[in-house]
Amino acid sequence: MTPEAGLLTAQRVDARALAQDAEERGWTAEATRHHKLITRLDTLIEQAQAG
Repeated sequence: MTPEAGLLTAQRVDARALAQDAEERGWTAEATRHHKLITRLDTLIEQAQAG
């Protein structure tokens, strides 16, 4: 794993925890925002791993 991918993966873990917390609190808009970030991070992780 590249250093960039490692950093992005750590950010994804944080975003997932925040999304889960928002879902549990019923904060739909906030959860949606975090899920969009997770999707973007997944794309960036794939790009970083591809080179």
